[in-house]
Amino acid sequence: MTDSLKDEFAFYLKHQDELVEQYDGRYVVIKDGEVLDAYDDEFTAISETQKSHQLGTFLVQKVSRGTADYTQSFHSRVVFS
Repeated sequence: MTDSLKDEFAFYLKHQDELVEQYDGRYVVIKDGEVLDAYDDEFTAISETQKSHQLGTFLVQKVSRGTADYTQSFHSRVVFS
C-alpha cells in the first residue's frame, strides 16, 4: 500500500463509525481525505472512479463495523516429501 493509500485508510479508520451510519454495506471511494462516492459493489466503484482518477490514487473500502472487511488471513498448504 502506498503512503497515499495509507493516509486514505487512516481516514477510513478515523471516520469508520460515521461512515457506517451513512454507507453501511456499501463501498466508498476515498481520495485526498474525503469520500468521493459510494457504490453497491467493488467492481463498479473501481470502474466508475477510474474514469476520472488514476488507478492507485484512490482507496475503495467496504464500509462495515469492526475489522472483518479490512483484515485478511492467508493460509498455504505445505506439502512435505
